[in-house]
Amino acid sequence: MAQESVCCPPGSLPELVANHKDAGVEVDLPGSDMKLYVVGSGDKVVIHFYDIFGFNGGRTRFVCDQMSKQGYKVVVPDIYRGDSCIGKPMTPDALIPFVKQFTCEKVVADTEAVMKYLKEQGATKFAATGTCWGAWAFYHCCAQGLEFSAGVGWHPSLNLEEMFGREVLDLVKKVKVPQLLLPAGNDPDYVKPGGAAVKALEENGVEVEVKDYPKAIHGYMARADMADPEAVNDVEDATARAYKFLEKYLK
Repeated sequence: MAQESVCCPPGSLPELVANHKDAGVEVDLPGSDMKLYVVGSGDKVVIHFYDIFGFNGGRTRFVCDQMSKQGYKVVVPDIYRGDSCIGKPMTPDALIPFVKQFTCEKVVADTEAVMKYLKEQGATKFAATGTCWGAWAFYHCCAQGLEFSAGVGWHPSLNLEEMFGREVLDLVKKVKVPQLLLPAGNDPDYVKPGGAAVKALEENGVEVEVKDYPKAIHGYMARADMADPEAVNDVEDATARAYKFLEKYLK
């Protein structure tokens, strides 16, 4: 199986060791073996779905800490339960068995439990953000009717559907929630401007915005080299677009 059918397309950015001092805290989800990373406060909540490097990979928590400064509570559910692809070879033989553990049914059930808990804590409105695997995860949540007002996908790996023997467009056609797609240069054409996934969302009557970053590499939001001025420009632009989109649907 080609690597792009697993998750990340060929030439994607490698693992990045997290070196960020967290502004948030880890909490246990009551009645579950799942932990949550929680930062910020308020009744408007962004649930962030991480990439294959998991709960504390790369800049995931930094991205969430910064997003919370926009006036949101940001929550990262540890759907992988402490596991991740950190230290694993980026080969199909290693990645396929790992990723296939986390079916869409498990992802949706976990997210429902998180949203129920957050509502009990006073949450009134939700949006979803995700990188790589995380975009695939929240597309399934949206397709199943979970109460998200909007979704933001940085370098989305919707191609994971193929690993489960399903078609990407069949998933996208079930999504009826406004979406912002921010693909990298080596992401599939169907998530870029004019692509088949974008057209499918538009045909659903969904408001969809797309901005691709031709010089960026898949993984840029969580794993780009921030010593590279071009990478910094792309990350900053993609961040600003995400904030504007979230404000439109959460505020």
